[in-house]
Order: sequence, then C-alpha cells, then structure tokens
Amino acid sequence: VINVSKEHLPWGDAWKDERVRLIIADGAAFVKEQADKGRTYHVIVQDSSDPFWHDEDGSVTILPSSVLYDKSHFESLYKLLKPTEGVLMFQAETYNIPSNMESIRQWKSLL
Repeated sequence: VINVSKEHLPWGDAWKDERVRLIIADGAAFVKEQADKGRTYHVIVQDSSDPFWHDEDGSVTILPSSVLYDKSHFESLYKLLKPTEGVLMFQAETYNIPSNMESIRQWKSLL
C-alpha cells in the first residue's frame, strides 16, 4: 500500500518530508512504549484492521487487532497527543462488521 501510494497518489511525495515518520510495527506496543517515554506527536493516524469478524454462521471471531480498540490503547493515544494541538485520525469504518448506532454509541462511551 505504501509503495503504491508513493507512486500513484498525488500526495506521494509527502513521504519525503523529514517530519513524517512511518512506523510499521506492532501498533499497540509502539503506542504504549512511546506514551510511557513521554513522547508527544502533533498528528497520529491510525488505520486499524477490524477488531473482530462476523462469520457466516453468526459467530464472532476476535482478531489480534482488537487491542487497538481497547480503552487503554486510546488512553495511551491521548497521552501521545501534544496538548491543545494534537490531532488523532482514526479509521474505523469497515465492511466486514455490521454497523448500528447503538453499538457505535456504546463504543464511544468507553472513550
């Protein structure tokens, strides 16, 4: 995805900006480690994999990425944002999980 973005998207040169730090690693571990170190960021972009999967039989399979949706992870993300000027962009829409407003409100109440 990154290489295709660099080559084909109009903002592909953004990766050359010295202020950009692309981290490809265990996101939850990285966020916790950086928060524990007291690091701060102006912008954090998190495009997470789905936290679970609905199987055809109606059962739910919890995926490893579910930790990226835990309250403790969001608390660490909040600690990483520069006070009064930090921005978090969180991609959470999915086609694999049925959406409904009640579930969204419940999830949001945890934050």
